[in-house]
Amino acid sequence: MDRSSRYKADPYLLTRSLQPENQETPIQFIKTDIIDNKLFYRRSKQLIKGIAWTGKGFVTKTEISVDGGSTWLNAKLEPAKNAGYGWKAWSYEWTVLRKAEYMIMSKATDSYGRTQPAVPFWNKKGYGYNAIDKINVKVK
Repeated sequence: MDRSSRYKADPYLLTRSLQPENQETPIQFIKTDIIDNKLFYRRSKQLIKGIAWTGKGFVTKTEISVDGGSTWLNAKLEPAKNAGYGWKAWSYEWTVLRKAEYMIMSKATDSYGRTQPAVPFWNKKGYGYNAIDKINVKVK
């Protein structure tokens, strides 16, 4: 059996030429505990948690918006277990006051001043996706 042709797939490599100018591995922000269209109840407190990381430096700030990006509030960064290049846990306690549909957005900034963009840079197969995270929720 010719092992060189065993797996038929296009090779994938995120090359520096496809990344934004002057940027190494882009800053990433991943929300972990809320799914799209989740239902919350009015007059409740919701602890929103997630993780962020960067390929250069370290995460210095995480922010959350509950009004579709009109205003941004600082999320609490958990103490790092190791400096630089590691995942950084964050949390935000949201007091839900009124019935409505909300777009919760989250983003991170690193020690080089890089903040996640509103629109990701294009890259083959999307492995370099790093745009601001958006989740819709409903409050009854």
